Amino acid sequence: MTTTIGLEEHAWIPDLRDALVNAPATTRDDSLAMFNRGERLTRLLDLGDQRIRHMDNAGIDVQVLSITTPGTQSLPPSDAIRLARDANDQLAAAVAAHP
Repeated sequence: MTTTIGLEEHAWIPDLRDALVNAPATTRDDSLAMFNRGERLTRLLDLGDQRIRHMDNAGIDVQVLSITTPGTQSLPPSDAIRLARDANDQLAAAVAAHP
């Protein structure tokens, strides 16, 4: 049996999104605008059953998840470290819930 693996599958966490949206204009970039189109943001924030249904419908058995851009690099270091750890913890929890 062949296993189909999706590489570079992106996800986002609400706290990171909020921090970036509320960051000073001098540290924000225009890439946030892409999340205002269609279901993109909803799909990125979903780490549960809906993502699994989309995978099943597409014939994907496993996804390699990573946080989408923009990441934490434009945030103050203390916020960036906290949010990066939180994102990793949330991705790990999602993987544990859907191994």
